[in-house]
Amino acid sequence: WRIRELKKAVDLLSEQMSLPRSPATTEKIDKVVEYLRAIAVAFETQQTVSLNELHQAKIMLDEVIGVVASQSHYATAAAVMESFPLADLISAATTAASGKNHQRVLLNIDTAEQNIFVKGTKQRMIACVRGVVSTCFQVIDKYCPDASIKIALEKGVPGAVQVAFSVPSLPRDAVAAVFAMGAQSDQKSHQLGLHDAANSMAEMGGRLFVRHDEEIRRTVFVLTLPLAK
Repeated sequence: WRIRELKKAVDLLSEQMSLPRSPATTEKIDKVVEYLRAIAVAFETQQTVSLNELHQAKIMLDEVIGVVASQSHYATAAAVMESFPLADLISAATTAASGKNHQRVLLNIDTAEQNIFVKGTKQRMIACVRGVVSTCFQVIDKYCPDASIKIALEKGVPGAVQVAFSVPSLPRDAVAAVFAMGAQSDQKSHQLGLHDAANSMAEMGGRLFVRHDEEIRRTVFVLTLPLAK
């Protein structure tokens, strides 16, 4: 199983290294991938792998970790902040609900409200919206099957608009679990988990949080989106 996991790690490293970088950095990462793949093959074929080779692999991995961290910082700083209509995010919310779930998304947002322009990295915000919808279905299907998600706008935050995804009241520990680091939305949908979505929104000047409205017995997931000037 260690061989399989090592191969998965190598493949993931190879696939995910798509951020802008210099030719020298690209060459270094390619060499690390090649080196780790060779070690995996050596393990699989029961060839001898010296401690020195493993130590060298660790050093190279540490270098890659540093590169990825710096690239992440660069990507955040250099991310293209776009102005686009809220309708694009609402469309993403409805398309994230496939099949019979499509009828379980209830929109309470009129056309004029959808023409509000928000600011952020469009594809990242769309990923966050889809992650919220997917997670909502994941938890309500467990605690209140066949319930719907009600989507509405909330105002009152200066320079921002809030999109509220309201579902029947959920246990607080269940909500905490889906916000935990490493938690994923429905694995079949491969959507962004809420911990990552919250971090992504914060990097774009927005916010993702949850509140429990005890009076109306609803749990509300809220996306705060910066308005375009």
